[in-house]
Amino acid sequence: MQTHERIGKAARAAGLVIVAALGLTSIIASNGEEEEPSLSTIVFHSDEEGGYSLYGIESDGERLTRLTTPPANAEDTFPVWSPDKNKIAFQRAVGDNAEVYLMDWDGSNLQNLSNHPAGDAAPAWSPDGEQLAFASQRGGNWRIHVLTLATGVLRALNSAGGDAAWPSWSPDGQWIAYEHSVDGRGHDIYVMDASTGANQINLTDDTIWPARFPVWSPIEAPSVPSQIAYINVGSGGTQIWLMDPNGEHKRQLTFMTGAIGQVLSRPAWSPLGERLVYATDREGPHELYKILAKDGTDITRITHSAAREGGPDW
Repeated sequence: MQTHERIGKAARAAGLVIVAALGLTSIIASNGEEEEPSLSTIVFHSDEEGGYSLYGIESDGERLTRLTTPPANAEDTFPVWSPDKNKIAFQRAVGDNAEVYLMDWDGSNLQNLSNHPAGDAAPAWSPDGEQLAFASQRGGNWRIHVLTLATGVLRALNSAGGDAAWPSWSPDGQWIAYEHSVDGRGHDIYVMDASTGANQINLTDDTIWPARFPVWSPIEAPSVPSQIAYINVGSGGTQIWLMDPNGEHKRQLTFMTGAIGQVLSRPAWSPLGERLVYATDREGPHELYKILAKDGTDITRITHSAAREGGPDW
């Protein structure tokens, strides 16, 4: 069987059981507790208070909450929810070094997971919540590493050729999409086997524009097919595109409005895969918006401030 076909079949096999695997039942049950996160809670970074800190907000723009207050020489960026929405992984840069951190949903129990003098960044949860993939420079080039949280075992998945970053797991946990760049060849979106790093496939080698920040949709169901969202840097500006997990059926989702409407940060899927949240200058500098993934309609502004916001996760 062709590897491209195996990717599509593996994603479809996840089916509706992903809802249970994500722990959405417990999240919905917690909605009665106002202080707890819900399906609509988005985390993101903002420089509202100077350097970048992490915040939470509901998708309707209500209940803005500051989650971290980093040291004076540090910045917190790119938070990602655990599948059960009880924990948040993120990157903290102290001076020139970035590390992967973990904390509870309310900002408590902060811990440094990577703890290495080389750079570690862009964490991504496995669908079962037992592993974190992230990019690390500890081998010289940036490579995708996977950390098993229960044991602390860390393994590198891809070779040191070029740089690899921004991992994102398929909903069944069998594949990881990531951004790969080689000097002189720009950026492309690849997928590889999440266990071994084998079967590395370039999904965007049919385009001339750099492709960046892949984000795999969280659920595969008849009404919500599995897709990979990514940023395409091309003649239409920096915009969100979608494609099938095998690289087929690429289509543009967001568009510029005159000289504005650039997508300024990695996008993220809603928990049920119906919408995307992203940062754009559509009406102001670095504000968060949500959009319907099926047709790019119902573009709704979430944040309203003079701060720079980005790196959202829903």
